[in-house]
Amino acid sequence: MKGYLAYDNGKVVGWCNVNMKSVFPKYNDASKESTNVISIACFVVQKEYRRKGLAQNLLTIDLKINI
Repeated sequence: MKGYLAYDNGKVVGWCNVNMKSVFPKYNDASKESTNVISIACFVVQKEYRRKGLAQNLLTIDLKINI
């Protein structure tokens, strides 16, 4: 499993599960076109941190690192 955590003053407040599509059996269609596809399986954000842009920030970081 590969992903990124979001912290607020040392407390984990968010998570994004991201990896190559082939790692997720449910999403892997085994086609040659999908071999270099990155998939985001989920975002988890603690309730009190929702609707504040945290998932968007995690997505932005994921894209910068993985593209």
